[in-house]
Amino acid sequence: MAPGLSVFSFTREFVGPKYAGLAALADVPTKLYTLLLIPYYLRFRSESLGNDSEKATDAKATKQKPSTVNRLKGIFGDPFNLAISSGLVLAALGRPVSTLGFAGKAVGSLAQAQTAILFLVIGIKLKFGGDRPKLCLQLLLARHGFCSLAMAAFLKIFLSGVGTAPRLAAVLSSHAACSIIAFGQMSKVAANGVKGYDTDLAFDIVALSFPFTVMLNTVACLAGAGYVERLPLIGASFLVLSAGIGKVTS
Repeated sequence: MAPGLSVFSFTREFVGPKYAGLAALADVPTKLYTLLLIPYYLRFRSESLGNDSEKATDAKATKQKPSTVNRLKGIFGDPFNLAISSGLVLAALGRPVSTLGFAGKAVGSLAQAQTAILFLVIGIKLKFGGDRPKLCLQLLLARHGFCSLAMAAFLKIFLSGVGTAPRLAAVLSSHAACSIIAFGQMSKVAANGVKGYDTDLAFDIVALSFPFTVMLNTVACLAGAGYVERLPLIGASFLVLSAGIGKVTS
């Protein structure tokens, strides 16, 4: 998930700065998963899908496999991974970026520019031809439907006795857009020749996920407690719509 733009601003304005900080803290496991576990999962999946000739080639190349140190250098040398790991280290040390002097100002300038650049790239690369937009919408509806049902169960079990503010903050976090960082990890694997990944489709899903999440969180913030209480019905409705789009396009 990518809650930076799609969740935190809504949480800060409609719920409170305190809950925006808690939402950022709750996102740390997701960042660790994206940084450490996804690359290994994609690598192991590519090994399990390899054919006999590829396995034979891999067997010959086992002696040339990089060491653990070199693998870690490759992971943390990636710009995405380096940015995430650096942010986690600063958060653990309790030092905001503004305390880094000139480097902090440079990072702040890049952070302000990244949103405009990201949406420019999305606008250039996004494809609306054929049935792909319908497929993306179907997948996003299914994703948010299952997430809404899961969050409704979580609220019922763990947050049934608390006020509206923490419950709404949890719901907003569950609506987070798809992660561009996870897409970057997938793109690296596909660029290495691993089959089974459609990076164009993945990019379109990421691109459409943000406006979808923004609209969803806008409705959730305006409706407030009413949206939270009707979350099971909303999740079920998303799944029905997703199934309906699937039948229309099939």
